[in-house]
Amino acid sequence: MNESIKILITGPPRCGKTTLITELASEIHNQGYNISGFVTTEVKSGKYRIGFRARDIVTKNECWLARKGGKDTKYMVGRYNVYIEQFNRLLDESFKGFTLNKSTDLCIIDEIGKMELFSEKFISIVSDLFSSNLSVLATIGQKLKHPIKDQLLDLKNVKLYSLNSQNFNEIKTQILTHFT
Repeated sequence: MNESIKILITGPPRCGKTTLITELASEIHNQGYNISGFVTTEVKSGKYRIGFRARDIVTKNECWLARKGGKDTKYMVGRYNVYIEQFNRLLDESFKGFTLNKSTDLCIIDEIGKMELFSEKFISIVSDLFSSNLSVLATIGQKLKHPIKDQLLDLKNVKLYSLNSQNFNEIKTQILTHFT
């Protein structure tokens, strides 16, 4: 990869952002790119969502990001307890390669959202990655109100894609053209 690419994917909740970034990561990796980063997956009990887990793309190690019930924390989003200490440990693992491993071609971040942004470490990593020469593919909350979102959208080299239930394949194809 010669030129740094910075891509943000936004859209309403449950429109397929995580599915899209997971499929993109797999296809881009299959083209020979070295990727690092994490995805956040929904955890259900029956038909009810009980929380979210963050999973390292390379090692597959994961942690609770947020969960209903369980151990109380000082960080909450709605009825979800957010586990920043666990998340920070996963970040240490997922992003150490960006500074130590010069062969990383693409950093995956799913997602830049309210829960993740309780972590000062995460904010620093996101800011550093978007100002680096590394390529970044990330999802970001559509209704997110945080200074980091404004900072990222103000960058000249950031391409924003708005996903909805009708344009999944079109957006996927458009993003893949950056990696061929």
